[in-house]
Amino acid sequence: MSLGSLYKILHEDNLELSWSERLSIAFQATSGINYLHQLPEPVLHRDIKSLNFLIERSYEGYTVKVCDFGLARTRNETTRQTTSNPKLVCTLQWTAPEIL
Repeated sequence: MSLGSLYKILHEDNLELSWSERLSIAFQATSGINYLHQLPEPVLHRDIKSLNFLIERSYEGYTVKVCDFGLARTRNETTRQTTSNPKLVCTLQWTAPEIL
């Protein structure tokens, strides 16, 4: 059963998560991103935030899925970009101040 985004669970739902469930969700989220980085042609998500992790209830607890690859690029594509590029690709709300 789909519960929606991690953001929704954390901010809108009254779902009580045990510490082991929280740790499992965090581990799955980081494992998903790590998987993308370890591919033969690594994928950089470029928009990691709680809205882009979908949570499902499963028999073993919760399953986390990475979503929204609209800003994703392969590592080869991103190395061709220059730092002087005036177009900032990110979600402003979640961007580190030093990037802005």
